[in-house]
Amino acid sequence: GFWTQLFTAIESLVGTVMFAILTGVIYGRFSKPKSNIRFSANALIAPFKDGQALIFRLANASQNKLTSVHVKVLLTYQENGKNVFRYLDLDFDRIDFFPVSWTVVHPINDKSPLLHLDHVQLEEKEAEFIVNLEFYDNTYFTNMHVFHSYKWNELIWNAKFDPCFFPSHDQLSTEIHFDKLSSYSKM
Repeated sequence: GFWTQLFTAIESLVGTVMFAILTGVIYGRFSKPKSNIRFSANALIAPFKDGQALIFRLANASQNKLTSVHVKVLLTYQENGKNVFRYLDLDFDRIDFFPVSWTVVHPINDKSPLLHLDHVQLEEKEAEFIVNLEFYDNTYFTNMHVFHSYKWNELIWNAKFDPCFFPSHDQLSTEIHFDKLSSYSKM
């Protein structure tokens, strides 16, 4: 009869719609682009030119080609019971092509909010450095963002990064050792 045919048509429609939704959810879950950007475990206050700088390293651990890379570093801290936010000027904040690694440098100069601050003052202010890395991934054909942060207690003072690039076994090329990305020496 009519009601049986109507129920069957509705059941068929709902089944098809549910199958389409389930397929979309599964596809979306597994095809979601993932970046494999690695950051150094610590940021350093290191010698730079005639003064000092806040530096950290990051590396592209995937085979994806990353272009139009832009980094911003935001310093946030407490002052008089209020949150204060200051963007840090970087030596280079943009690169066109990010093949393997990049050392990001904020020179501590007259314009820097870090001038005349030491680790005790950064601890009192509960300082945190928030890193926003934006890039275009040519594998997924999409813009991506990666966030990372360094708290005041993740700063290493008077240190410099150790090399993380070494000649390959055949001496014909250079290799990055990701396990050395965070390696540093005290000065």
